[in-house]
Amino acid sequence: MTSVQTESHSLPVIRGTGLDSAGWTAVVRDAAGLGLATAGTGAEPLDTPAPSASVLVLASVGDDAVPKALAQGYSFGQTAGLDPLWLQRLATEAAAGTHIGWCLSTGDMVRERVTPWLLDHLVATGVLGEQMRGDCDLLLTEAIANASLHGNLRIAAPTDPFDPALARRGVGVFATVDDNSLWWRVWQEGDGSPDAEAKLEALLGGAMPDLENPGGRGLFIVSRMAQAVRFEDAGRCLAMRVSRV
Repeated sequence: MTSVQTESHSLPVIRGTGLDSAGWTAVVRDAAGLGLATAGTGAEPLDTPAPSASVLVLASVGDDAVPKALAQGYSFGQTAGLDPLWLQRLATEAAAGTHIGWCLSTGDMVRERVTPWLLDHLVATGVLGEQMRGDCDLLLTEAIANASLHGNLRIAAPTDPFDPALARRGVGVFATVDDNSLWWRVWQEGDGSPDAEAKLEALLGGAMPDLENPGGRGLFIVSRMAQAVRFEDAGRCLAMRVSRV
């Protein structure tokens, strides 16, 4: 297993790929409002290694844009059109020494299988052991579903109706290395859940989920599989610790 050093860094530079002029102008405006620097035209192709300390903004997740970005060394990125809070979170996490972080719209998170892209990268770079891949995949799948459906879309099940505008809310997935452990944090843009911590505390205390409730099983799975789990920021972030090996 590769030894990974967690260090603080300076704020990253914001770059773009595949963006049109209007899209890049919006990114530059958002970055300036956050005190972040930008570089390039926003239209550069993903055919060269990432400069150090960079956050990448993608026009879309199409054409395997995220795995291509990861292959070029972009550990932090997002799709265009998200609330500027995600750009700020990415820059803050990158500067704090977080290992990897990507933010997509809820619609993209629901449609795409994002976790294999991240896990492929972490296994290939020696950060995560292959034997832990399956556990991480299941944990992240449940946590992303919780953030996307219950948090951002405010629904209990994927078949429930929802406001299409809420699908533009973001979901962020971050991983921080802690010796032989990996802390995953899955963030939502919703209002959180006032009783999320109480539900989790009950599950950690041995309570069983209501099997008639389609929204309660994912958190139960997470509570049983993770080495440690907790809600942060009033339920807007689910943090899970797993072994790297």
